[in-house]
Amino acid sequence: MGKRKTTKKQLEALAKGREKQLQNQLRKKSRNPNYKRRPIIRERTNSTNTNHSAVQNQNMKVDFSLFNKLLSIKFFPIEINRAKEKLNFKEVINHIFSKLDYHSKKIHANNSEITEIINYLNRREEKYNQQFTKLRKQIMELKEENEQLKEHMKVLNDNESKDKIQKN
Repeated sequence: MGKRKTTKKQLEALAKGREKQLQNQLRKKSRNPNYKRRPIIRERTNSTNTNHSAVQNQNMKVDFSLFNKLLSIKFFPIEINRAKEKLNFKEVINHIFSKLDYHSKKIHANNSEITEIINYLNRREEKYNQQFTKLRKQIMELKEENEQLKEHMKVLNDNESKDKIQKN
């Protein structure tokens, strides 16, 4: 027994099933399943064979309508303030620029705060250094005074001992 060949009706049903499956996949990805692609239209100009470096072609026409349509298509899903939105090129670029501007302002504010903190810490460090040098001077003066008092005490002790010896 050989393999059964698929009938034309079965092939059509299979094609319809695949098309439905593709549409369901596109719906899940939030794309329009009924969107039909349009052929790209380009204008051609009639020009003679001349030296293009010497003569500018005045017949050139550029149609930006397709480009403008492309810019107006909303197919960038972005979450803004916890709400999903679809944006076109211009809106996405404006959104990105606004975010960059916001972040650059925050960075500038943080830099100014950091410089204020650094200046404050430098002033505190200078103040503490001055206090430390004053304390060091006082300690040195007290050490010298202590040495002088020790010497004075020795002299007094020596004098007392001499007085005791002379009395005896």
